[in-house]
Amino acid sequence: MWVPLNEYRQPTQIPTLPQWALPKAASVGKAHPSFGPHPAAVQRGPIDQKTTARIEGFQRSLGSLIYGEILWRIAHARRANEIPNAQLQGDVAEAMERASRGIHKAGSLAEQIGDAGFIAILDRLQIKSMTTIPRLDALKTLVAELEHEAARLAA
Repeated sequence: MWVPLNEYRQPTQIPTLPQWALPKAASVGKAHPSFGPHPAAVQRGPIDQKTTARIEGFQRSLGSLIYGEILWRIAHARRANEIPNAQLQGDVAEAMERASRGIHKAGSLAEQIGDAGFIAILDRLQIKSMTTIPRLDALKTLVAELEHEAARLAA
């Protein structure tokens, strides 16, 4: 069976199994722990609107791909206003702050090594621009490559 995935490689729709393929507990009305998109329920609680606004502010600087990856990895949310509680909001904001520092570091290192070196590294990593970095691991690799090149040029 084909299951369509979104850009975060998550199913856009959870397929339903035929009755014969379901565990016996499911057929008699008991819930099976693996049913549903999230195996464990996340407690909903109070949220902080200022933190929501702060998280939304990161979308422009991080780019939509990294922004979405952080939201999904930490809070299983697609938008900042879907984060279920203040604890997860804080975790998301912290992760976005770290990623933002990585973006800023990459920018300052790019200035140090110059346009030609920077573009060569982006090409080698198959990154089109700073706003289209596809994943957090690609950002980490980019920063490491830029640091290496800056150190090489300084020596």
